[in-house]
Amino acid sequence: MKAVVVFALIAVLVACALASNTDALWEKLEAIQTLSQQLEEEKSSVLIQLQAAQETQLASPEELSASEELATSESSYDCGVAYDNGKALGSRQCVNVDGKAMTTVLFEKFQALRSAAAAAGVSLKVNSAFRTQAEQQRLYNCYLTKKCNNGNLAAKPGYSNHQNGIAVDIAGTATASIYTWLRNNASKYGFVRTVASETWHWEYRAGARCNAFVGYTCK
Repeated sequence: MKAVVVFALIAVLVACALASNTDALWEKLEAIQTLSQQLEEEKSSVLIQLQAAQETQLASPEELSASEELATSESSYDCGVAYDNGKALGSRQCVNVDGKAMTTVLFEKFQALRSAAAAAGVSLKVNSAFRTQAEQQRLYNCYLTKKCNNGNLAAKPGYSNHQNGIAVDIAGTATASIYTWLRNNASKYGFVRTVASETWHWEYRAGARCNAFVGYTCK
């Protein structure tokens, strides 16, 4: 009888121990499930942040350069009357590029050229683009008198392609890297040389061969 009672007590103690362990295990399981849920929520939050970061990631250096230039010249202005072969064409809208007036139409084309050059490590700066009648008159006088602007060649007022908005003088073409890049690539973006004595003078002539106006080696 005593043995039976002892075994009964032992069974009760074992059952209590098992029940205690089971409760602890359930508590651990609940804690793990809670932690797992928190990790899933954290994972979802991180994924959302990553997606947002990808959508708003920084632009490339070329795109940033273009954006900065657009921001600097964000507002166009009336830069004067354009001329072609002596005939007035009406006022043109310009933006400032490197401190020089350039028609908004040419700016769009030149921007593509400059961005491509920048991607190749070549920096293109503008020396001159759109010119008013008064500006062209001054340069023409310098050409006649040889007393200013180094006496550089200049067309008569009203007859320069700087006045109809298709010409741009690019700085630094005496530097081999700049001129070589322009010589080999400018025509891909519609720009070609048109004045034999001026390596800096380029005009937008869509579809023209690189050496259609001036004979020079190009790709």
